Amino acid sequence: MQKFLLTKKAVHWTFTIVTVLQVLSGFGILNYQIMGTITFGLLTKTNAFIFHSSLAAIFVMLLILHLYLTVVHTKIFRKKSD
Repeated sequence: MQKFLLTKKAVHWTFTIVTVLQVLSGFGILNYQIMGTITFGLLTKTNAFIFHSSLAAIFVMLLILHLYLTVVHTKIFRKKSD
C-alpha cells in the first residue's frame, strides 16, 4: 500500500509540473516577446512551440494515469471502509 501511495504522489507531482510547463510554453507561443525577455532569449516562439508540442503526449499520458490512480485509490479506500 505504501508503494502505491508513493507512486500516486509521484504521478500527481509530475502531472502538476508538466501542466505548469505546458501553460508556460503556451504563453511563450502567444507572447514570445515577453517570454524571450524573461528567459534571456532561450524560449523563442519556435522553441516554445516545439516544447509545447513535445509535452502534449506526456501530458495526456499523465492525465490518464492520474485519473486511473485516483479511481483505484478511491475504490481501495471505499472497500476498506465498508
